[in-house]
Amino acid sequence: MFNNNVTFHGIQLDCLYENKDATLAVKRRIVELVNEGIASGVVQPIETIKFTRDSVEEAFRLMASGKHVGKIVIEVTCHHPL
Repeated sequence: MFNNNVTFHGIQLDCLYENKDATLAVKRRIVELVNEGIASGVVQPIETIKFTRDSVEEAFRLMASGKHVGKIVIEVTCHHPL
């Protein structure tokens, strides 16, 4: 997993916008840098493992095992109009 000197960083962008001391210019620059990183492929999303709502128990077991990397998503879709 950690081949080729790869590093992982998490950025909580919501904290940036809650920070009243950060100037608008700083906020815009951070968003610009993140967008440039995504466009160039340097910034890549973490792996997402999807489960259906019928597999919730399996999703929780995987999460509890601590053997996953990334996000676990439970897709809840409604096949009938509300």
